[in-house]
Amino acid sequence: MILSIVSFRAFFLEKFAKKVFVAFSSDYKNMKVVPLPKNSKLFTVLKSPHVNKKFREQFCLEKHQKLIFLGGGPKPSNIKCFLEVISCKGVAFKVVYKGG
Repeated sequence: MILSIVSFRAFFLEKFAKKVFVAFSSDYKNMKVVPLPKNSKLFTVLKSPHVNKKFREQFCLEKHQKLIFLGGGPKPSNIKCFLEVISCKGVAFKVVYKGG
């Protein structure tokens, strides 16, 4: 089972990952956390659209991601319900279950 978490703030992502690690450390003995590279986009906006094209502002939007691999344990539906209870604002997660 794979848990994918995404956030635009690194602090929120670390906080959520720590909560998941503490909550599932007893159930999953072979739990692995893999940090993914952050994606960043740079936006340039004109301050004055009519005159002064040289005056611009630049904004950067960074997206932080992590994967958590969980082996064995309870059903994915139970895990998803539990994750919704402990979820943090600003963090999106997705549970992917691949089993035989």
